[in-house]
Amino acid sequence: MKNKLLLILSILACLAAALGLSACVVDDTTYLYIRYDANKGAYGADPSRRIYDRYDYEASMTDAGLPLVDPESDLRGDGGLKTIGRTGFIFLGWFRERIPRTDADGNMLDDYGNVTEDESTQGYTFAGKWDFSSDRVMREDLKPDEDGNYEFTLYAAWSPQYTYSFYREMTDEELAAQRKEYEDAQAARKQALIADGQPINEEDFPPFVEERWQVYGTYASDTPPELAIPGRSSKTGGIDYGNVPVYNDHTLTGIYPNASLNEAEKYTASIPHPGIIHAEEGYGEGMVIALYTDWMDGTWYHIDDASQLATLDADGCYEIEADLNFEGKTWNGSRTIFTGLFHGNGHTLSGIESKQNDQTTTCSGGVFGTIDASAEVTNVKFAGVSFHLAQVCTRAGCTYGLFAGAIEPEAKVEGVTVDGTLYLGVLTNLYEERGDYSFMTVSLVAGNGENKDISYAASKVEVERVVVGYEDITYAEVWGWFVRATVGEEGVVEISLNPDKTQDPNP
Repeated sequence: MKNKLLLILSILACLAAALGLSACVVDDTTYLYIRYDANKGAYGADPSRRIYDRYDYEASMTDAGLPLVDPESDLRGDGGLKTIGRTGFIFLGWFRERIPRTDADGNMLDDYGNVTEDESTQGYTFAGKWDFSSDRVMREDLKPDEDGNYEFTLYAAWSPQYTYSFYREMTDEELAAQRKEYEDAQAARKQALIADGQPINEEDFPPFVEERWQVYGTYASDTPPELAIPGRSSKTGGIDYGNVPVYNDHTLTGIYPNASLNEAEKYTASIPHPGIIHAEEGYGEGMVIALYTDWMDGTWYHIDDASQLATLDADGCYEIEADLNFEGKTWNGSRTIFTGLFHGNGHTLSGIESKQNDQTTTCSGGVFGTIDASAEVTNVKFAGVSFHLAQVCTRAGCTYGLFAGAIEPEAKVEGVTVDGTLYLGVLTNLYEERGDYSFMTVSLVAGNGENKDISYAASKVEVERVVVGYEDITYAEVWGWFVRATVGEEGVVEISLNPDKTQDPNP
């Protein structure tokens, strides 16, 4: 029994010794850590991703030094995932030394060269640009840390992109809305503090500061750009803005270097960017240029060719600068509710042809669908126009006219002449012989009867010869005139079913 106990104790002692030896095994390798600090940038889509390489210091470091592998190199196996980037900035390379950027008075500067008190926006200059093809980490570059390991860091350097910041003057309404939003937010913060039983420090609630001129858009490039001054598009007659941001429902009248909008300082040629990148120091200087813009209300077009009106902007502002011939060209205003300005300047638009050839819910049509209350159409002649009213919407209250389906009473329509032909087809369908067409009103001017002193003396209505049926046995087409029409007072067209569709009802 005694011998058996001694054997068990001996076995336990051996196990304890083995476990003790195992617990004392220590990794005594000296490591070299190479860190690639993205410096506000990011690898791929994950801003939290970090990249470092770990080497066995003794095995890797030689008298010739240690070459490094570019974080974006395909040698890493997934180089695409390690692509480094920073929104709004240009990557300038990797550097050994990062130096806080300050002005002559020692004030902290941000990446744009502006004074800042926020340490999170601290900008830097750099030294020791790294060349992965030739540079090496040498022993003398390294000092051990408290654990006896070594660390070597490369920093990514960035410059803001070559940027044009575009300012425009805020309207009183916009500033009032901004003030209200700011003050409402401040009031909500105070209420939250009161609800939490916290004191209110008025210094934490500064008053709203009105900024009359504000940035409304930017244009940025990785290469030195030259901003072209917007000019008139020969295709549309409007402004081709190129890289200048658009201010909706307005038209640019000028770009200036400051908010005084001095006409003598107005840019008339392209604007080269003055920014300078200091590639060896890893920063950019003067990379943002401020431009101040002046605008007029409305999206304006200056038209000297009919093709420029192929797509009518329903709320556009048009200056007609030549007589226009639409023969063989498109006009798409026949169903448009026009809310803009159309200044004819005494010119003639000829050959416009429009059609209403389906029974859709479109309930007004003509050269224009509707002239809205806010619209202006002035000093223009529409000559030789034709509106084919082949089929119509049968909903009650539809209006159709040679000039417009409807003109709202408040609309400004002055000095307008229309001459042409309103053609009538089947209107409903072959198997719906109506004796009454009072569900709609039709006119040689405006279908709703709001004629606005438009001259239409040379206009007429004509019933078109169309297919009016089919033979019973042969199903051959029968051609004729489905309806008949007369022109009454104020150009109103009275329509009724043609009792003898084989007889031409036209005078």
